[in-house]
Amino acid sequence: DFVELTLKEGTTLKFPYNQSSNIPLMLTRRQLTVGLLAEDVEYLSQEHMVSISLSVAEEVNQNITAAQKELLVLHWKTGHANFKWLQALSTRPRADERQDLPFFELKNQKASSCVAPLCVACQIAKQGRRAMREEGVLRFDRKEMKLKEEHLEPGQMVSIDQYVSAVPGRLPHTKGKEAKKDKYNGGTIFCDHASRVIFPVNQVSLRSGDTITSKRKFEALASSCGVKVKAYHADNVPFDSNEFRMELMSQGQTITFSGVGAHHQNGVAERAIRTVTSWARAMLLHMIIHWPEMGNLSLWPFALEYAAYTWNHLPGKEDLLCPMEIFSSSKVN
Repeated sequence: DFVELTLKEGTTLKFPYNQSSNIPLMLTRRQLTVGLLAEDVEYLSQEHMVSISLSVAEEVNQNITAAQKELLVLHWKTGHANFKWLQALSTRPRADERQDLPFFELKNQKASSCVAPLCVACQIAKQGRRAMREEGVLRFDRKEMKLKEEHLEPGQMVSIDQYVSAVPGRLPHTKGKEAKKDKYNGGTIFCDHASRVIFPVNQVSLRSGDTITSKRKFEALASSCGVKVKAYHADNVPFDSNEFRMELMSQGQTITFSGVGAHHQNGVAERAIRTVTSWARAMLLHMIIHWPEMGNLSLWPFALEYAAYTWNHLPGKEDLLCPMEIFSSSKVN
């Protein structure tokens, strides 16, 4: 049997439904996901007396278990971190005097071992452009952590790179009414090899002057943690400019560059950009899905900074230490 619901504009939605079942009417993974606007939800509620929830974590949703709902909510709270990562932290004990408590205390113990549910925002955020045809691809043996080899102390080597945004980003101290030329257009990201700390700094321009200012902000953070940055690794532009070289010389620092067109040689920073941008993209999509009236892509600078903050303060699965704890050589409570 099927149930048909008609939207205000005349579009008809058809749902499979078993009349002998008292389970609420919902879309499942096998059905086509239909994007409903706020006015569509209001119209269906008035005309068809249908109660519609935009969150799959609601109690009325019977498509996923209570354990999966709790895991999904934790996934949302931690900036869309990996499900298996969160489940590992829900079972592993803390690396301090509270050995009997996990990092995440779950009400439903099955949440630490249940099948991970699907997150709509993550499924969309992970989509990427793929080449039409791949021919002559050579496969080499993977060399784990090769770019970080022998970098054992925080500040010993920091990879830096720049990211660009096609959507101008809002400044933190304004109401979003600044001119387009005064908004963020990208920024510089810093990734410490030894600790995995990621520090993005948003910039209005990507010229040498603003890049040097971002470098000083990162080094101010490092200094507050008792870390002296000794060397950088980067692509050429704009880090090979005379202004940037003079800044390095004044601080007694060295820099190495990737080869021309060899961005893989700066893979540490490239991977850091991919990590925080994917998390930030998922958070923005989550906002648009659950609160479409307030969805605003110009808020990406705040999402990017929160993604980096979450990454820096989430413990690793193996060593159970946060990147910021390794970077600062102190325990974060």
